[in-house]
Amino acid sequence: MDKNKLRSVAAAFLLCCMPNFMLGLDIVGADTEILIDDKEAGTLYKGTHIQKDGSKYKVSASVMSGNEYILFYNDMDRIKLARITGESVKNLKIISEKEDEYGVKWKNIELSFNIKDPSVIKNTKDGLWEAEEDLYLRCGSCHVAKAIDEYTINQWPNVVKTMSDRAGLNKDETRLVGSYLQYKLLDKSNK
Repeated sequence: MDKNKLRSVAAAFLLCCMPNFMLGLDIVGADTEILIDDKEAGTLYKGTHIQKDGSKYKVSASVMSGNEYILFYNDMDRIKLARITGESVKNLKIISEKEDEYGVKWKNIELSFNIKDPSVIKNTKDGLWEAEEDLYLRCGSCHVAKAIDEYTINQWPNVVKTMSDRAGLNKDETRLVGSYLQYKLLDKSNK
């Protein structure tokens, strides 16, 4: 194997696999309450990648200036990772700030916290979204289910919301199916 190909394979391994080993990334397997200084601080949503940080956990995310209580995957891919209480905003560690093309100011942040129920933490995505995938398959009972890339990451939650009554989805199921589709599209675009 030539050196360039070996470097490419090593780089691909580092980008795809090493963060889980080196950084201890885990996945939240169900919505769960988070605590800061033993006080309720908000909800961490299913699918969020978190990292063990000593005796606590932390999440890296993006927040909109003026709306810091909703943590997003990043400023472009608006997958909701958590909703924190207004009081908890003071615990956000600002890493960087930028303005997007629409003039919205974004902050890249880290938040350290404890998890009320650590049993929801998983170290694999295997089986994580099975229930939501089954719910999404209901879409095929009225019409052909849309291809995952027919909508953007930011469009999927609203598409699911508009069809939720017809599919018989409650509010939580609607949000979770939207998140499932967002993560599925994100995984596809990262390959």
